[in-house]
Amino acid sequence: MTAALPYLKGRPAALAILGVATLLLTALIAVPVLALFAGQTDDLQDSINQLAVYRAEIASRPAVEARLKEALQRASTAPGLLHASNAALGAAEVESDFKSIVSANGGEIRSSQILPATKVNGYEVVAIEYDLTAPMSRLRDVTYAVETHDPYLFIDDATIGAGQSAPSASQDLTLELRWTLRAYRWAGRP
Repeated sequence: MTAALPYLKGRPAALAILGVATLLLTALIAVPVLALFAGQTDDLQDSINQLAVYRAEIASRPAVEARLKEALQRASTAPGLLHASNAALGAAEVESDFKSIVSANGGEIRSSQILPATKVNGYEVVAIEYDLTAPMSRLRDVTYAVETHDPYLFIDDATIGAGQSAPSASQDLTLELRWTLRAYRWAGRP
């Protein structure tokens, strides 16, 4: 080590030490700065890729909107739905159709009450509660006519009780029924 001491004295040695120190200091500063720039380059590339994805989504938007419009149109004209312009007209349509069904099967509607319409997933549910009578032998026919009706009618909350007893064996027993009928009307987007 003492043999190296004479070389470390003087101006050239001081410049060599200063050069090595500068080189080390530059390396300590430059490496993190280069790493920072490399990270920014990766972030920039990720942003460019994400921007390309967003632009592709924006470009496909008109086609998606056209398909959505078509699907909504099909939903509004789907078979089995009430096609009335509002819930009140839909309830009137259900009442008229149900009265015809009951009358055609020898029954009689005693009372009806329109329940408040509710919205479920873009559909408006029209509900009407009925008190009616029907001959026992025709109950199956009334039920079948309701369940196969277009627009679709759904029997809910059914109560059946014995009505007037038959005066003779040839006459049919009359049943007293309380049904809630529900029908669906497309009300727009959910």
